[in-house]
Amino acid sequence: MSNNQGWQQQGWQGQPQSWQEQQGRPGQQQGWAGPPPGQGPQHWNRGQQRKSWPRRHPVLLTFLIFSGVLVLGVGGCTAILGAAISENDKNHSVAGVEADKSGDTTGQNAADEGDAGSGLPDGVYRFGSTVKFGDGSTLQVGKPVKFKRDEFAAGGEDFKHAVKVKLTFTNGTKKTFDPTLTTGNITSGDREGDSIFQDGLDAPDNKILPGRKITWWMGYGVDNPKDLTLDVSVGFLDYDDVIFTNSKSAP
Repeated sequence: MSNNQGWQQQGWQGQPQSWQEQQGRPGQQQGWAGPPPGQGPQHWNRGQQRKSWPRRHPVLLTFLIFSGVLVLGVGGCTAILGAAISENDKNHSVAGVEADKSGDTTGQNAADEGDAGSGLPDGVYRFGSTVKFGDGSTLQVGKPVKFKRDEFAAGGEDFKHAVKVKLTFTNGTKKTFDPTLTTGNITSGDREGDSIFQDGLDAPDNKILPGRKITWWMGYGVDNPKDLTLDVSVGFLDYDDVIFTNSKSAP
C-alpha cells in the first residue's frame, strides 16, 4: 500500500502542499509540541526575505542619480558665477592710461611734483593722469595744489601743509552710477596724511547718468607736498583702487 493510500484511509485528503502540512499536522497527531525555540515561522521565511532586498535598489539608484544631478548643477552654477565675477573684475579694473588732460593744476598754488620718471608699478600713476577702466569709465586726478584752511575746517590740524586734489569721474557705461562712499587716502613720506573737511572738499553723492561726469575736490593735511601718494576708490567696491603719486622715490 502506498503512503498516499494510507493517508487517505486515515482521513488525509490530497497531496501535502507545504512543509507545514507535511510536518505540522502529522507531528501534531504524534504529539509534536511546535518548533524549537528561536525557530518559529519568522525564521521559515528568512530565505525569502534575503531574496527580497534587490527590490530596494530603485530607491538607491534614484538617490545616486539625484546626487549626481545636484553635483553637476552646483558645478555649473559655480562656473557661471565665476565667469560673471571674472567679467565684472575685467570691466572694473584699469584698462589703460590717457594723456594728462587736467588744466587746473598749473599756477603758483600747484604743489611741486617729483620727477616724472617711468616704469611705475601696475595700478600706480602720476598725478595729472587719466586712467580708463575696462567698462569705458575714466578717472582723472589732477596735481595736488596748496590751499589755506578756513576757520571752520576739521581735520589735518597736526600737519604743516594742506593740499587739495581735483578728481573727475566720467561714467562710460549705459547704466546710472552711484559714487556714494568714494574715498581717498593719502600718504606723505612715511606718514599717513589726514583728510580735511570744509566747504568744497567732499566726495560726491549724486548719481551719474550714462555719458556724464562729476568733479569734486578732496583736501589733506600732509608733511611734504613733494612726496605724496593718493589711493582712490570710486564707489563702494565698484572699481579697483587707483594710486597716484608724485614721489621721487617711485620708480
